[in-house]
Amino acid sequence: MSFDVLIVGGGLAGLSLVCALRDTQLRIALLESRAPAAPSGWDSRVYAISPANAGFLDKLGVWKHLDGARMTPVKAMQIFGDGGARLDFSAYETGVDELAWVLESARRTASMVTRAPPSTQNRPTPCEVVAVTRKPSATSP
Repeated sequence: MSFDVLIVGGGLAGLSLVCALRDTQLRIALLESRAPAAPSGWDSRVYAISPANAGFLDKLGVWKHLDGARMTPVKAMQIFGDGGARLDFSAYETGVDELAWVLESARRTASMVTRAPPSTQNRPTPCEVVAVTRKPSATSP
């Protein structure tokens, strides 16, 4: 098999790239050491997603597939430091709807996998990369 793009790792960055390349003619392989598990129950691993990142996931077509009941907006934050230091952040005072969103890792992964191109080579495959060989082509520099 040969591919135009080889992505090693099906985490947030790898799956984002696969989704971003969805509508291209590129032959893409996404290699991951573990097959994605279907979410069951609540996932204690979470991501805090910034509004810019939420916009990016929306552009990729992922955001609309996330279960809103399994996410929560962050409207305010208080950060406490040494010696009584404190920072307060407020979405309202900043003029934004939310400072961030908190969502479950497994749900985000499942939504991104559904947006990956339908080819089986573009799905996370349990494997381990031990070597990559690049074969020059007639169009290569």
